[in-house]
Amino acid sequence: MEIVQIFQDKKVRTYLDAENEKRFFSVVDEVALLTDSINLISYMETNNY
Repeated sequence: MEIVQIFQDKKVRTYLDAENEKRFFSVVDEVALLTDSINLISYMETNNY
């Protein structure tokens, strides 16, 4: 089940695997949130990721 959650006014995509009781978060959304980056691709290219 896909879910969009709001954290600090930003969307974070998550996936809930109810059968195995696990939750997965979008790495792209998490990095964008933690770096306050508007354009994550540009951020990653600038920092050689």
